[in-house]
Amino acid sequence: MNTKQLFTYLGVTVVLIALLFGGYFVYQKGLLTFQKDPTITPKKVKITNVSHDRFTVSWLTDAATKGSIAYGSKGKLDQVQLDDNDQLTGQAQDYKVHHATITGLQPATTYNFEIKSGEKLISFNDNGEAYSVKTAPTLGSQPPTDLINGTVSLESGAPASGSIVYVTIPGVTPLSTQVKKDGSWLISLANARTTKLTEYAQYDPETTIIDIMVQGDGKTSNVTTNTANDSPVPAITLGQTYDFTALAQAEPEPMPSTIDEEVQDFPTDEILATDEETTEPEALPIEPDEEATDSGEMPETYAQELEQNPLESIPVSITNPADDGEELNTTQPDFFGEGPANKVLTIQIDSGTTTATAVVDSEGTWSYSPNSNLAEGSHTLTIDYTDSNGDNQTLNRSFVIATAGVGGDDLPAFEATPSATSVTRSSMPSTESGTPTSGFSLPTYGILLLGFVLLTTGFYAKVINKA
Repeated sequence: MNTKQLFTYLGVTVVLIALLFGGYFVYQKGLLTFQKDPTITPKKVKITNVSHDRFTVSWLTDAATKGSIAYGSKGKLDQVQLDDNDQLTGQAQDYKVHHATITGLQPATTYNFEIKSGEKLISFNDNGEAYSVKTAPTLGSQPPTDLINGTVSLESGAPASGSIVYVTIPGVTPLSTQVKKDGSWLISLANARTTKLTEYAQYDPETTIIDIMVQGDGKTSNVTTNTANDSPVPAITLGQTYDFTALAQAEPEPMPSTIDEEVQDFPTDEILATDEETTEPEALPIEPDEEATDSGEMPETYAQELEQNPLESIPVSITNPADDGEELNTTQPDFFGEGPANKVLTIQIDSGTTTATAVVDSEGTWSYSPNSNLAEGSHTLTIDYTDSNGDNQTLNRSFVIATAGVGGDDLPAFEATPSATSVTRSSMPSTESGTPTSGFSLPTYGILLLGFVLLTTGFYAKVINKA
């Protein structure tokens, strides 16, 4: 190797080092930036529902776009969680309002995460650093069930599905959930923690003030209520402001203290005159629908009562999975269905391997998601409950977990698409001009000069300009 070749190799090495370090210093100083589409930039990022095994991240984007969370512990972001709305299908869809719940976490552990947004899943963080959250420690048995629920609709009357309901209680970690397709929402206060995460939330069941903020697509609602008037919270129309604390404090009008006071102004003379004229009561006509019969047909009056109280007649059912053997593309699927309001359901997966309790909400729906990941393969969901006659009933539904990844790591929506295809050369280079002669020094000096300039610029941006 001659001296000129040595200078060439040295120049290439210097310029590569200069490009790496000089470019990094300039970028860190802000002299070089890569523009990101502002319409997919996450806004109003919030962390809620922090528990011993989960937390939720929510954010908004100006344009409807895909979104997910890349998270992990010990500095690694090696796991991905889809938006809650995508859990059933396992495919990322476009939304403006995003709500992603990360589950299956370790207690008292610090996790870092970044938000992936847009078709290319560009990473967004907290001013150059990954977001950070620490899960709560494990506690003993939780307090009795205490639910806060209600409905949210648009001004047109349609359900405000997909909107996020944020619940804030003094001394309690922030809570959130998304409005369902029918406009209903439900949050369990029994699982809430204090702001220090070391205890279950403590509050007065009658007088504690609750602040509710509903975030929709371009509109919000601010609601104030209290624990005496939170199940259900009166209906909310997105874009409106409410104060429901006075509703719980209103006292009913006093009833008459005696029968005499209640009927003192009743026209008794007309009653006496009617009694004198009537010798025997007339037989009331029996309508055909009201006749006593053994045919098993439902009397019309009873059917009308059921129509006035439809939620009481809804049978317990499983909506998801819809059919036996259905494939689910997530290891922590959301199970849901219908049933009579306030009905308590005992839920088991694989004959007691996982056991939990769910309560049918006031809209006649229930939902449940396992705390830990389910193994790939076949499983059985079992629902036990007591019917209106006091008899025990059981529903079974088989399903298949069709992916072994957590949160959709291996799903098609996240597969990289090659930007170009390598083409094999079909011709050989010409050799008519002979062998090229190495050692021309001008390019070498140019490379060395470029490397020196980049290193000097980077040093200035990082050190000199820092002062």
